[in-house]
Amino acid sequence: MIVALEGIDGVGKSLQTRLLQERLQDMQIRSVHFPQHHHDPFGKLISRFLAGELGNKQQVDPYFTALLFACDQFALMQEVLQEDASDLLILDRYYYSNMAYQAAQISNIIDREEFRQWLEQVVITFHLPPADVVFYLEIPESLALKNMKERMHVAAVDHYEVDRTFQQRVKEEYQVLQKRYSQFIPISCASASGVWRDSSDVHEEIVQHIMEYRQRE
Repeated sequence: MIVALEGIDGVGKSLQTRLLQERLQDMQIRSVHFPQHHHDPFGKLISRFLAGELGNKQQVDPYFTALLFACDQFALMQEVLQEDASDLLILDRYYYSNMAYQAAQISNIIDREEFRQWLEQVVITFHLPPADVVFYLEIPESLALKNMKERMHVAAVDHYEVDRTFQQRVKEEYQVLQKRYSQFIPISCASASGVWRDSSDVHEEIVQHIMEYRQRE
């Protein structure tokens, strides 16, 4: 079973990945974070792009960037699928992120749809298996911004993360993908009052969906 965790930066994907690993220890689990920043040959080039060394994101063609991320995913997924016999593969981001983030850089609606269709062909060409379930973690922008500001005090952030206007466009793209892919399951990480839900409550909701899927299979 392949599970992908998706959402804008600062929503808590890595935390939920770790909680799943700790909770489901009785299963054979492997988790992978994309991009693989130190994975040759593509991960290191992605790191340079995210650091702005190849120019800011407006200067780099989203088709080039999307292909770079897709190559990174292809390289590692081939390795994982050939060598690993896990019951559950957890992906902290997958090609859905690639589609959302790069499409968010294209202003024209028709051009965005052409890009999505092109990237879907790349995914097929690279034999990237679709996730069985995609958990789309949602929070208001105000919470994401607060979380990002706290992270900036302890770690470096990339030029995607610091551009909150861009993050809002990415969020809108994810909403498009929810309608496009039936395996998307939205998970709210905020309460009705606009504050963070307890991460353990979010975790329990995710686990419940995973167990329900496995029972159906």
